[in-house]
Amino acid sequence: AGSEFPAPSSPASSCKQATITLEMQDCLGRLLDRVDQELNLYLERAKSRLNAERDRESGAVSRTVADLAASQQAWRRYRDSACQAVWSFWSGGSIRGPKLLECRIALAREYLDHMTGLEGLAA
Repeated sequence: AGSEFPAPSSPASSCKQATITLEMQDCLGRLLDRVDQELNLYLERAKSRLNAERDRESGAVSRTVADLAASQQAWRRYRDSACQAVWSFWSGGSIRGPKLLECRIALAREYLDHMTGLEGLAA
């Protein structure tokens, strides 16, 4: 599953052609959309696989599906809180928007990397 989502370059290097803050924000926004789509696709595949296994075995609600949903909610709260701190740190300048997006991209990539490292979850 991990090879399906190759690790892209850093957010800043992916948008190095951007020369003004607005261009950086636009580029990073598109990059965040792609990373979020990859993460959502992976999580949907994982849930589908876990539900299929549940249906084959006992038909009972899978604890793993519930744990996966809870962990994603906790991760989103963590991401929002951590990136809010980045926003606050850079609040005195126009670079705060790109810095916020870079934070969200970096954390989403880390989460995706971790999730795809769980052997067979969405294989």
